[in-house]
Amino acid sequence: MKKHILLIDDDFDEVLILCAALDDAGIDHTCYWASEVEAAVHLLQDISPDLILIDLNMPKTNGIMGIRRLRCLEHSAHVPIALYSTCILDATVVCAAQAGATCCIQKPDNLPDLRKMVCGFFSTTERSARIC
Repeated sequence: MKKHILLIDDDFDEVLILCAALDDAGIDHTCYWASEVEAAVHLLQDISPDLILIDLNMPKTNGIMGIRRLRCLEHSAHVPIALYSTCILDATVVCAAQAGATCCIQKPDNLPDLRKMVCGFFSTTERSARIC
């Protein structure tokens, strides 16, 4: 079954890397990209993702505030949302959980590790806010 993934990140290269990992893992997918939270809010009026990845550090609205905003929307109230960042501290995990994150994902340093992480995410059906 095709997976629909929304990546909210101010760096477009991240969606290219994510799609490469999904291709490498053999996961049939469609990736959507929003450069900021408000763009994602508008996009969610037209799409129903299976997963939302949101970067922690963005210029206008950070990922924690973005998760709070997305959880208020009918379209994304029950969609798994993963906070996605190069550095995930214990305090970040707590804040993400309080905001409504499903889990936190530390961005892997290389494509093979990202592929393993993506495969692991889609093979697990239940998550709590923690580092995946």
